[in-house]
Amino acid sequence: MCFRNRATRAPQPFNSDRISLPMTHASSVIARAFSAASCMVWACMAVGLLACSGPSPEQQLAAAEAAAVEAAHDSTKLTHATNLLEGVISAQQDTPNASRALKALAVLLQQRGDLEGAIAGYQRLLDLYPGSAEADEAQFMIAFIYEEHLGDFEAARKAYQAVIDNHPGTELAANAQRLLPNVGRAPEEWVNFQDDPASP
Repeated sequence: MCFRNRATRAPQPFNSDRISLPMTHASSVIARAFSAASCMVWACMAVGLLACSGPSPEQQLAAAEAAAVEAAHDSTKLTHATNLLEGVISAQQDTPNASRALKALAVLLQQRGDLEGAIAGYQRLLDLYPGSAEADEAQFMIAFIYEEHLGDFEAARKAYQAVIDNHPGTELAANAQRLLPNVGRAPEEWVNFQDDPASP
């Protein structure tokens, strides 16, 4: 009914006041929207709501670790994964997530065949987070890479000894204790000897 009445109305002369009213109304709607958005931003900053602050630290770490897993098999994703891991290390340096990200970075480099880079990554973890949950594994992996991949038996012995000295009572310290006397020997030489029931 309203539309029919409008359609049958005679054309009205141009009146600038008619244009300014809707424009004023639109301006006020926009102003209210910006004001509401501004309030939301301030509220988010004040309350620290998760939705406003982006991914949580745990989500950032999980995304970086997932990217590292993909990059282990796809060299085109290596830079992206490295950047994500370094971002976690930098942004969360005072949390356990930083040592986890460092470990993931060292593992990624090892999987990609950058053994010197992997050793440097594990050593960086040890230097920055010597008491972290990943420290014993980092020290053990340094020894393993020296022995199995680089054939540097003296460096491997020192690294295994560091696991024993710095992480006593851990499973990896016990493993290092068993491996240390046999560094440089073919595994079949000492594994068979240990398994021999006639051996003392």
